[in-house]
Amino acid sequence: MAYDLQPLHSYVRFYQAVVTQLTAAWDNLARIHGVAKEALEPFAEPLKPAESEALAAAVTQATQPPPAYTSLWKPEDSHGLTGLTDVYEVVGRFSFQGEDNQNLSRVQLLVATGRNEIVAQRFRLQELVKLPELAKKKSSALADEETSHAAERRREMIMGFDQLAEVVTYRAKQTMDAVRAVPLPDMTNIDAELGVVAGPGRPQPESAADAYRKYATKVDQVYQTCLPFLRKAISNLYTFVAAEAPSSWPDSLPLQKELPEELVRIPVADSVELQQAQASIKALADEEIQLSRMKDEITSGLSRIDSELNASMLKESEVSAEIATATGVLEYVALQEAIESLGHELKALAAQKAERVRAAGNVLEQHKQTEASITQLTEELTRRTEELSALRTQLEKEQADEPVLFGKEEWRTKVGATTARVEELGTLYSQRLAMLNQLKIEQSALSVKVQTEQAHLGIVERSAQDAVGKLDTFQKQLRDLGQRLGASRPARPIRATEAEQALVVLTERRVDAVERIERLRAEQRRLKEDGTRVLARAKQIEVERQHMRAMMQSAQTAATQGRDAALRQLAAQRRSTVEAHVTEVLGALEKSLTSVGMVFVDPAREEMMKSTEPSHKVSDSVKEHAEKLDPIVQKLGPELDAELAAQDAALAQIQKEFCDRAPDACRTAWG
Repeated sequence: MAYDLQPLHSYVRFYQAVVTQLTAAWDNLARIHGVAKEALEPFAEPLKPAESEALAAAVTQATQPPPAYTSLWKPEDSHGLTGLTDVYEVVGRFSFQGEDNQNLSRVQLLVATGRNEIVAQRFRLQELVKLPELAKKKSSALADEETSHAAERRREMIMGFDQLAEVVTYRAKQTMDAVRAVPLPDMTNIDAELGVVAGPGRPQPESAADAYRKYATKVDQVYQTCLPFLRKAISNLYTFVAAEAPSSWPDSLPLQKELPEELVRIPVADSVELQQAQASIKALADEEIQLSRMKDEITSGLSRIDSELNASMLKESEVSAEIATATGVLEYVALQEAIESLGHELKALAAQKAERVRAAGNVLEQHKQTEASITQLTEELTRRTEELSALRTQLEKEQADEPVLFGKEEWRTKVGATTARVEELGTLYSQRLAMLNQLKIEQSALSVKVQTEQAHLGIVERSAQDAVGKLDTFQKQLRDLGQRLGASRPARPIRATEAEQALVVLTERRVDAVERIERLRAEQRRLKEDGTRVLARAKQIEVERQHMRAMMQSAQTAATQGRDAALRQLAAQRRSTVEAHVTEVLGALEKSLTSVGMVFVDPAREEMMKSTEPSHKVSDSVKEHAEKLDPIVQKLGPELDAELAAQDAALAQIQKEFCDRAPDACRTAWG
């Protein structure tokens, strides 16, 4: 059977147009999914407690075309269709049509799968529009659960906490009672200093230095015995509330281990010790004068640093204000550039829209011309059908009117002429019918092209609308920002790079100012520490001066009133000094131990209360992201739904114009 290749080209061209449309449709579906994924991906993890299947599906990878897409038949020469299997019989029966319509079935599968994917995406968009409200309800439920769990946990922890707190208080009291129970030795016995020796019924007298040494050792031993139990109780308390225990008491009491030499014995007049005491008093006086000078210098330095610090902070504040202004200027310039860019984009979109309108007009005009040609051919075929029917009736009549004897030759000629005319009209009718079928295929292809151009035009128009919306928003932001900047607005057009450079310079100036402030504060801290050391040394000098004076007074008393009187005076002084020292040390210890509730228990209780407070971290995060998601899906849903509807219309057109008609058309074309 001979084939007229020209009409068959239309079939293959139409198929190529359908494949192009399918490719574009699947690409658009992937793009639409990608737009939704990019917008929704930041919300996937925070809104996971909402358990939204639509959100989970929206942030997955886009659905790929079925494997049938890669198996679609493609011409060897897609431009000219000159390949051996591009148009000939093998195309219709084995390639374009496919054996048992396999290739046509692939096209049908791609169309059906694509429309199913569109349905899934549109349903997903509908569910995503509802998601913010559902997420807010889920947030409220989560908040109630968090509050309930926190209250239950607090009730459980309070019971255990109170028991551990009682143990801490008991250990503190036990430690203080044990330390206080150690008796203070009698520091007034002077028998050892007078040289009294042991006799019958009289033990060897113990010196004051030995008695004090034993007392200090005993008190420290008792303290070190009780301290681990107290620390363990505090550690258990803070472990229970899952917090780090603060530092507690030192490992040993700050009791002086030995009595000072001036409280143990009386120096002999004109002795080296007495001369050293006199020299020490003089040296302490000189050091006190030096400390007074240092104190004045520190005071002067602090005053100077305060002035410089205030000036630097004022400068840093001014630079910070300039940075805020420069940041506003940078935003202002960036908005101007964005508006300028949007203007260019709108011009490009306008040109693209005009081109699309022109292309759509051309395709629509071709569609109308093809439709007019189809109408004309249909009318012509109707006329030819009537003419052919009349001729066939005439032929049948002539064939039936065969003469019996005479006129047979004339009858044969007449019947032959009518038969030739019928065959001629039949051939012409077949050609016109083939042309009509070709025009219908071209009309179907043009219908798909019209739908495609309209879809592209819709995309361009939506892009232009988005650009106009952004332009209005940017212009409003520019006006508001200009009002805030006031006189600080740029007097001349500048680029964003210039504004960024100015901001960098100001930032460097602020960094320098902050570094100077930190240096001044460090120097201020150092001077204050020096002042603290000067005050501590001044206090220590006063104590040392008192000791030296007591030694000199003891020596003077011994020289004028006798050794016994001097020893009794030394013993009384020793007693008062030791009592004052012990009272100071144990008083500080008692104060810290009686404050154990405020220092250790109360902070631990606060930590426990904090740890059992309902954080609402998850519920607040869900609510916050639901509120952020709401405007996004409200804007994104209609936009993407319109694009999906356009793709569905394009696939429906392919279904109607190709998939439903292709099998019959192939049988008509290739047999």
